[in-house]
Amino acid sequence: MTTKNISRIKSVPRIHECMKITVHLLRFQTIFEACVSKLVDFLGHQFPSIRSNSAEFMFNFLQGTDLGIDTDGVEEILLNTEWTSADNTVITEAVSRIVKSFLSSE
Repeated sequence: MTTKNISRIKSVPRIHECMKITVHLLRFQTIFEACVSKLVDFLGHQFPSIRSNSAEFMFNFLQGTDLGIDTDGVEEILLNTEWTSADNTVITEAVSRIVKSFLSSE
C-alpha cells in the first residue's frame, strides 16, 4: 500500500515517508524481494530530490542494519551514483545494478 501509485503522488514528504517504510521492511525476509522491487519507484523517481534522499536514507539504513546479506555492492552503487543527474540512463542503470546486487546476495 505504501508504494501504490508512487509516480502519481506529488507530495514530497508523503513520498519520503513511503520510501522509509519500504526500506525498513527490507528487514523481513518474507517480503524482502517485493520491497527490493519497489525500491525502483523511489531510486528511479522523476523528482531528483526523491532519488537523492532515497539513496542517502538507504545507505544510512544499510550501514546501521544487518540484513544477513552482503550489502557492500549496494552501498558502493548508492555512494558512487549522482542521483540528481538529469541523465535517466545513468539512474536506470544504477537502480538496475542495485536490484541485481540485492537479489544476488540473498
